[in-house]
Amino acid sequence: MQIATLIISTIAIVIGILFIFFPNRLVTLAKEANTVIFNDFFFIKHSIPTGTTLIIIGIYLLVIYAAF
Repeated sequence: MQIATLIISTIAIVIGILFIFFPNRLVTLAKEANTVIFNDFFFIKHSIPTGTTLIIIGIYLLVIYAAF
C-alpha cells in the first residue's frame, strides 16, 4: 500500500509539472496515443490550476507516505 502511494504521488507530481510547463505537449501525446483524456480544451485553458492541484495532491501523498 505504501509503494502504491509513492507511485501515485510521483505520477501526480510529474503530470502536474507537465500541465504547468508543457500543456501543449500533453495534447500532442494524447493525440499520438489516440486518447481523449487530456484532449479536452478545459485542461488546456485551466492548465495552471490543474497542474498546481496535481502537485499539491502529490505532495500531500508524499507526506502521508513519509508519516508511515
